[in-house]
Amino acid sequence: MPTHQVFVALSRPGGPDIEGFLHNETQIRKMFNYPPYAKMVILTLASEKDEDARKISEQIGQKLRTIGEPLLVNGPMQSLVPRVKRHYRWRITIRTPRSKDPSGHQLRTAIQEVKKSISIPHNVLLMIDVDPLEVV
Repeated sequence: MPTHQVFVALSRPGGPDIEGFLHNETQIRKMFNYPPYAKMVILTLASEKDEDARKISEQIGQKLRTIGEPLLVNGPMQSLVPRVKRHYRWRITIRTPRSKDPSGHQLRTAIQEVKKSISIPHNVLLMIDVDPLEVV
């Protein structure tokens, strides 16, 4: 039997525990600064050469970390599906807690600074997903 909280909530003997699931999910999102308690952007870098995408993603990750608070930076890391249509993919997740950046202005400014300061070669694609629907 699956142990993920969604399956546990839906397969409860007395019927689905939707309220309990929503309460737990809300607490987890709040604790780890995930939407709706934070603004989130996922940067995906893709190239036919894995090394090129990795190098640029590392440069971007380092630059974002130098900016510091309120940015929360995860990655770079290989995407869950690391290669799609001959392109290797690396990603960086950036979050800012709504309590420190309610409008997302600091997050947008940080991404603009990084784009200006790092030269991205023509063979590397940068995709910016603002408020992504899927995080996996």
